[in-house]
Amino acid sequence: MSNGFLQVAVSGRADERGFQHGRILADRIHRTVEFYTRIFGQSASTLVELANHFKQKIREFNGEYATEIESVAEGAGLDSWYIYVLNARSELLSLKTNECTAIYFQKTGILGQNWDWASVLEPLTVLMRIEHPNGHVIQMITEPGIIGKIGLNSSGIGVCLNILRIKGRLDGLPVHVLLRAILDSQNIDQAKIAVEKAGHGKASNILVGDQHGNCFDIEFARDRSLTIGPQQTFVHTNHYIGEHINPNAGIFRCSYARKQTAEEKIKALTTYSVEDMKSILLDRSHGEFPINRRYTPDDVIEEMGTVCSVIMDLPNQTIHLKRGHTVDTDFSCYIL
Repeated sequence: MSNGFLQVAVSGRADERGFQHGRILADRIHRTVEFYTRIFGQSASTLVELANHFKQKIREFNGEYATEIESVAEGAGLDSWYIYVLNARSELLSLKTNECTAIYFQKTGILGQNWDWASVLEPLTVLMRIEHPNGHVIQMITEPGIIGKIGLNSSGIGVCLNILRIKGRLDGLPVHVLLRAILDSQNIDQAKIAVEKAGHGKASNILVGDQHGNCFDIEFARDRSLTIGPQQTFVHTNHYIGEHINPNAGIFRCSYARKQTAEEKIKALTTYSVEDMKSILLDRSHGEFPINRRYTPDDVIEEMGTVCSVIMDLPNQTIHLKRGHTVDTDFSCYIL
């Protein structure tokens, strides 16, 4: 296994960026699509219907994103509906799996998280650099075919994601498209406007910070949203904290335990550095529910654990990235 992720760079207009994305990553996109269409558990006709719904939502929000998605499909040699449902995968899946621990140090502008998900995606995941014609640059860790995920931009804005669980259908703008809109923002106020424009219909938490220590956290709870913070240090896992929606029992015990462990470790900090963030994201002190999670069997996604650890030093516009759950491999540093 390589210690790093494949690095991919795309640039130009939306159609050019999308086609480059699809052509360069065609094989990985096909494999990612195969994985998700299998676990969606829906017929092709149903997925086409859902894709058309999300296509309309995305086009209404920002037509360039629909163009980019359709160009990814063209570059990969796939019908566009596959890429639409891929970008809406968080809205289409309702799993019992808890994933991801996200943390922000407001004092030093350092944002980080573990992305905990399916082991099959570890060798497929890429570090993508997107350059717009106006010079705005994004660097993000993403799944092939998905146009927005965890990352930072040249304006010093970074974003993390936690998937949440709530009853009911999720039919709003896909959260991964919203992540892209945040990364396309040139200041934190623009990011807030993007969140407001996106509306509801999601079950996710978005943690946004910038190089100056400004931050906000939004929990989407299907038909409403909850604003959390800001706080000097902030931790979010996979249960709602704005309201008591998910009890500390059953499948949510893991989320509560990881949040408690991270907060206890933060209390002992004095410097709030990249190294401090690494020590938290790699922590395995809780035997049953560690922050850094080895792959374990899962009924739906086969194996689930820490796919990668991502740390964004927003003032210095660098990403520190470590592939997989092993704690004895080094982080690689990438300058925007």
